[in-house]
Amino acid sequence: VKMEMNDDTKQYALIEIPKSVERFIELPKQNGHSYIIMYDDLLRYCLSDIFSIFDYKTISAHMIKITRDA
Repeated sequence: VKMEMNDDTKQYALIEIPKSVERFIELPKQNGHSYIIMYDDLLRYCLSDIFSIFDYKTISAHMIKITRDA
């Protein structure tokens, strides 16, 4: 997550998603249709709520995956 603050500085944050969390979430049905959203997209949608304690101008997020070889 990258936040551009009101004083033109930038702050960064990482949100770790545990492996135990389902990757896809089924949303409530609407008009008989089922909808599915990726957990990452749901987090991105809620960024303003998650980081509401900060006074920022803009906020953006990108998904990364870190793996390591055994």
